[in-house]
Amino acid sequence: MARPEIGAGGYRVEIDLEIHLGAGAEVEEEQYERVRRALVAYEDALDPPLWVTLTRRAPLPLPIEKLESVLSTCRDAMVDVLGVSVDHPQVAWSYRQIEGPYTLIVEVRPDVRPPRP
Repeated sequence: MARPEIGAGGYRVEIDLEIHLGAGAEVEEEQYERVRRALVAYEDALDPPLWVTLTRRAPLPLPIEKLESVLSTCRDAMVDVLGVSVDHPQVAWSYRQIEGPYTLIVEVRPDVRPPRP
């Protein structure tokens, strides 16, 4: 299976997923499993140091202060695939949101510095 490259050895994965505030444990468990399954195919390409950007695409934005919390289930699935802790010193996280149809976008770059704009 071809991996969608984003340059410099990085990868981008888009997962059809609705992410809402207060989704509940059952929905979060389903989100976790869907993200984990989508990323397992990339497991061999995900060695630290890494910069991971999780982007929530949705028709309406969330309050910015809630974004990291809402994406934490997705981050936890990524951590499971990586086999590292959330606070691993060689894995940096950033969170974004953009307008559009519901999708989770995971971008992984082989570096701990933020991507250039």
